[in-house]
Amino acid sequence: MGCPPDRAGEELRDLVSGCSREVLGTIRPRWAWRALALTLEENGVRLEGGLLLPGADLKRHLAGCQQAAIFCATLGAEMDALIRKNEQMDMGRALALDCCASAAVEALCDQIEGEIQGKFPGCFFPYRFSPGYGDLPLEVQGELLALLGPLLPPDSRIRDPDAGLEGLAGQRLLFALALDE
Repeated sequence: MGCPPDRAGEELRDLVSGCSREVLGTIRPRWAWRALALTLEENGVRLEGGLLLPGADLKRHLAGCQQAAIFCATLGAEMDALIRKNEQMDMGRALALDCCASAAVEALCDQIEGEIQGKFPGCFFPYRFSPGYGDLPLEVQGELLALLGPLLPPDSRIRDPDAGLEGLAGQRLLFALALDE
């Protein structure tokens, strides 16, 4: 929230602590992932199945990689509803909830990435890279979601790229990248 913990007053610490407990009681974490072969091309990275992810930044990030594991994660629509409800009543609390949800989804993504790494022992994993990072356009997230389509939870808003993953607290579409041994 822009304030180092050691400088936060008691009121702010209590707010964040309460919001953290509320977030943990509200979230319904779900995710899907899939490993795909990749080819570096002049204009970007082509994933198995034909999807071209344009841009030099992702291509540079994946130099030497033979495959990528794409994944998406959500804390659930309940989390988004809680934040929206609080936006109508108390923007400070809504901000604290959003910050706590962001921390929770990042922790979930760390867990997912660890599980994926366990499936590919001996592989190197660079940091996660998402649509909107560098010159990889945010608009590719719908096509990436289509690659995960059959694996997504049937009740998940993740299925709807028009819902705007970048605008929903607690939803992320990320890459965990595997380099062959």
